[in-house]
Amino acid sequence: MTRKTNIDADKPQETELPSAVLEQAENAVRKLAVGYTEWVQADLARLDAAYEAVAAAPTCGPEQLEPLLNAAHDIKGQGGSFGYPLMTRIGGSLCRYIEQLGDPAALDLALVDAHRQAMRAIVDNRIEGDDDPIGRQIAERLKALIDQENGGGAA
Repeated sequence: MTRKTNIDADKPQETELPSAVLEQAENAVRKLAVGYTEWVQADLARLDAAYEAVAAAPTCGPEQLEPLLNAAHDIKGQGGSFGYPLMTRIGGSLCRYIEQLGDPAALDLALVDAHRQAMRAIVDNRIEGDDDPIGRQIAERLKALIDQENGGGAA
């Protein structure tokens, strides 16, 4: 048996998906988006539990921050995909804050709680898109607080 050699094997090959496949994928995402506000509740509950664990711990270390960061990261990763870009923006803000935190013991619980409450408000009020003026104002204020917490630099 002989094998045909591709002389351009090092070049990335472009593949074009059939329009029917793309349409099926888009329909699947639309169907998932309809239920986003219900199933994101599980991620918000994980965020709440992680927050409560940090608040109850005598000191905060990396082992307490990890579940908090993981929940925020999941929320950040899904919001925009399902029509809630403010969830992605606020989840990303919380992730950056935790990731840039030099000393876990310096965690500002009030700042974490503000992010939690903002995400809950977005879901509870079904604030889709990123053009809601109150939602954008909240996201911008949270970013400003994190910038201030990080010494005034951009997050």
